[in-house]
Amino acid sequence: MSLIEMNVFAEERIATLALNNPRRRHALSHALLAELEHAVKELAAKRSVNVVIIQSSGPAFSSGHDLTEVLDQSPEDVHSLFLACGQTMRAVSQAPQVYIAQVQGIATAAGCQYRSHRPPSRRC
Repeated sequence: MSLIEMNVFAEERIATLALNNPRRRHALSHALLAELEHAVKELAAKRSVNVVIIQSSGPAFSSGHDLTEVLDQSPEDVHSLFLACGQTMRAVSQAPQVYIAQVQGIATAAGCQYRSHRPPSRRC
């Protein structure tokens, strides 16, 4: 099962990235973050896309870091998760597109870091 679903609407110059793990309330696990970062970088290369909307389904937008990857883990493992989260957020902030989080329901901790982003060179 893919944790990120990407759709590109070429005519509208919009793409969506849907977090796809509602059972875990779209917790930011290593796997989800890796897929999200890959999708962001793939979209960054598509000059035909101007806006990317990050969305999810279910009662939560994102519950933040996946606590099963934090609890009872070594400090190195926890640090690795936080680094992966930072890398993903950096990829979003460096992307040439405008990013908008379509937040429904709860968004906690790192899950609320994915808000709108406009590259400095873009004028809306």
